[in-house]
Amino acid sequence: MNSTSFDTVLFDKDGTIIDFSSIWMPWLHEVVEEVCRTVDILDTTSWKKQAFHAVGIENGKRLDPESPLAIGSMQDTYTILAYCLYNLNHTPWSEALYAVMEAVEHINVQKSYTTQMQAIDGVENFILECKAAGKKIGVLTADDEDQAILHLEQLDLYHHFDFVMGSDQVERSKPFPDIAVKAAKAHDFDLSRAIMIGDTDADMGVAKNADMARALGLVTYAYPQTHHLRRADEIYTTYPAMKEALFGGDENNEK
Repeated sequence: MNSTSFDTVLFDKDGTIIDFSSIWMPWLHEVVEEVCRTVDILDTTSWKKQAFHAVGIENGKRLDPESPLAIGSMQDTYTILAYCLYNLNHTPWSEALYAVMEAVEHINVQKSYTTQMQAIDGVENFILECKAAGKKIGVLTADDEDQAILHLEQLDLYHHFDFVMGSDQVERSKPFPDIAVKAAKAHDFDLSRAIMIGDTDADMGVAKNADMARALGLVTYAYPQTHHLRRADEIYTTYPAMKEALFGGDENNEK
C-alpha cells in the first residue's frame, strides 16, 4: 500500500494517539476511589478488585486489549462499574449507576488524571507527514467527543485534525460503521479512499464494516501481542515503521 491509494486517514484516539496507560489507568483509579469515598462499600478490597477485573485490568496494572475499557464506549464502562456495585455490594441498581456517574463527573471536572497523559511516540510526526501529503485527517473515538477534544487540546494535537467524532454522536459504537459513515457525510470524504489506524479489533472492524480501503493495526500497550488485531490488513509496532510503509523515507524500523 502507498500514499496514492488513500485520501483520508482516520485515527482512533486512546492507544493510537494517546498512550492508553497514561490516561485511562489514572482515570479508573480515581473513579474507583471516588466511588469508595461516596458509597458505603461492604468490602472495599474485593469491590476494587472486581471493578478493575470487570473492565479489563489484569493484576491491577495490565490492560487486556480485548476488554471493555480498551474497546467499549464510556457508557459501557460506567455500566460495568455500576453492575459491580450492584452485584458485590448489593447497592440498588439506580443508586449504583447514579454513584458511578457522579464519580465520573467529579473526576472529569477535576481533570487531575490528565496530568500524566502522553502521546504515542512518533504520532505527531506521522500526522504532519499525512498533512504534508495533502490527506484529510480525523479522529473516530469510543470516547465522548467533548472529552476527546479536551485530551487532544491538552497534548497540543487537536489543531492538526480536520475533525473529531466521538461515539456519543452515534447510536452504535465501534465496530459498527455508524461513526465512520456519519463522519464521511459530515466532512465530505470517500470511505473507500480512507484508512483506519487503531489499536483494537473494534477499530479494524469499523474499517471493514464501513468498506474502507485498509485497516492498519498499531500495537502499543499490548506489545508483543498481536493476536487481538484479527481483522487488520497490516500491523505495525511504531509510527516510523508505518510512515516508511505508506510514505517512504529513510527510517529503518521494523514493521
